[in-house]
Amino acid sequence: MPSDPYAAWSQPQPAYSAYPGPIQPTPVATPARAFPYQPYPPVPPAGAYAPAPAGAYPVPPVAAPKALAKPLRFFPAVNLRTARKAFNRTGWALLVFLAATMVGAVILGVIAEIVSPGITNKSGSSINMGLSSLAQYGIGVPLCLLVFRSAPSHPPRPGRDDPGSAFGPGRWLAIFLMGFPIMYGGNLLGQLVSNLLSMGKYSNILDDAMSTGSSEFVLLDFTVESMVAVILAPCFEELIFRKMLIDRLRVYGEKIAILMSGLLFCLMHTNTYQTFYTFGWGLLWAYIYTRTGKVQYTIAMHAATNLMGGVVGPLLMSGLDFSAFDNLNTDDSAAVMDALARSGPALAVFGVYLLVILGLIIAGLVLLIRKRREFFTRPAGLDLAPGNRLRVVLGNPGMVAFIVVTTIWTLGAPIAAAFS
Repeated sequence: MPSDPYAAWSQPQPAYSAYPGPIQPTPVATPARAFPYQPYPPVPPAGAYAPAPAGAYPVPPVAAPKALAKPLRFFPAVNLRTARKAFNRTGWALLVFLAATMVGAVILGVIAEIVSPGITNKSGSSINMGLSSLAQYGIGVPLCLLVFRSAPSHPPRPGRDDPGSAFGPGRWLAIFLMGFPIMYGGNLLGQLVSNLLSMGKYSNILDDAMSTGSSEFVLLDFTVESMVAVILAPCFEELIFRKMLIDRLRVYGEKIAILMSGLLFCLMHTNTYQTFYTFGWGLLWAYIYTRTGKVQYTIAMHAATNLMGGVVGPLLMSGLDFSAFDNLNTDDSAAVMDALARSGPALAVFGVYLLVILGLIIAGLVLLIRKRREFFTRPAGLDLAPGNRLRVVLGNPGMVAFIVVTTIWTLGAPIAAAFS
């Protein structure tokens, strides 16, 4: 037995072992053409084919891509009941202001008659103006603010980098000029509507309230009227219709708040002569407050507007003396010169005033057209979806009551005058 039992395994093995594997096929030569094939066509020489004429193979028209639809806007989840409460309390607050002013004026008038009989009989006197202002701003405004404060407030807080928040003198003056065509155009439209509804029988209640019944207290009456028009009315009206109102409604959409501010502001005046221009001014002032969050800007603009239209204009007109032209014989040159000497300077000053107003109207109209695209609104925190806006704004008794009462009052006065 060999010493190494594994030595046999290390010896070279024969080519074929005792257990052969599968039989390998013997290779057979294949004829060259045993499997025919299709050769590639030869490449044609250059210029063998003429190029196809243009349009020989028309390309089917490709439909132009459709314009992208307006991007979808997603609105936040809003508690519609809470939103209705905000509009409801706004309507009741303004209705309380209107009712308290009327009741207060009656009570103060009775007290004044008891203290001094006959003191309130003079139409347009400073006494009547003072009593009316006391009822409006001393009784109506506090009660209105009390109701407003029961609704949550969301005042605008624009940042320094927010476009529109910077409100320098140039921008203030530009928007002030934009209001002139709105004011005088709305004034003409109001006169037209008033005359149509009343058949020319309805007079402007604002003119009746500002007219003096006696020449004894003209200076005092004019001073009181000017203070009310330039100081009291701008401060308290802007406090109510801009700050208090927009702070409560802006969170449900800036456009809704601005529109309601202008609409309710014009309805509060209950005068068709003032309806249209107060609506236009109300929109402008509401936009200013919404963009800046500062009511002092709108108070200043409101005061300047009342100063131009309610103080300067009437003051210049009071200096006109047309009695010199009554029964004037134009053939008498001496009489004509005397009439011009008496009224000529006042007429010249008033004529200059009219030219200035005309220039401001034209300048404001140009600015309004050129800068109309600069007005913008931003999404608010709880913007109402389009389908919910009307039923939230009018789906409450407070807003409906105020709008119905003031609309009937506004339109009823000239209609009633037509049948008087």
